[in-house]
Amino acid sequence: MSQSAADTAPILKEWMTGSEVADALGISRQHVNRMFNRGEFTTLHRLGDRPILVVQTTEVQQKASARTEAAEEKASAQAEALT
Repeated sequence: MSQSAADTAPILKEWMTGSEVADALGISRQHVNRMFNRGEFTTLHRLGDRPILVVQTTEVQQKASARTEAAEEKASAQAEALT
């Protein structure tokens, strides 16, 4: 029995391409490639014979949250320094 595209969509959404990672983190695709090369993603996988790299969505969400928290802390520290 074959699966329809709708049945496989949730599985595919568990993974993000480099471009999707860049969009989610608000950084360039080149920066994402450097992160891939430095091993900053533990869930990085290569798909098939083509050089398509994907990362689990949950890991990207964790990195996005950490970036947001760091930016908020920096802004708060700067605001305190001005008062």
